[in-house]
Amino acid sequence: MRASIVAKARETKLDRDVAIKILPELFAADAERVARFEREAKALAALNHPHLAQICSVGEAPTPDAPAFAGSASFGVGPKELT
Repeated sequence: MRASIVAKARETKLDRDVAIKILPELFAADAERVARFEREAKALAALNHPHLAQICSVGEAPTPDAPAFAGSASFGVGPKELT
């Protein structure tokens, strides 16, 4: 199983596509993994670069107790297209 899952989602309040990163329930019980996941969200939120997603929300996934964060999305664009 992957340490996290990234998926396309729809932020309905602002009517926009976002990328959502979820820590699966299996890992959500591990305090060290949750802390690392939260540090990743804070680090990304502190950065401002056109090639990085901007964090727009932190909370839980639709599955209870599964930490998640959402950020801006660039679906269909690979690293070569960004340079």
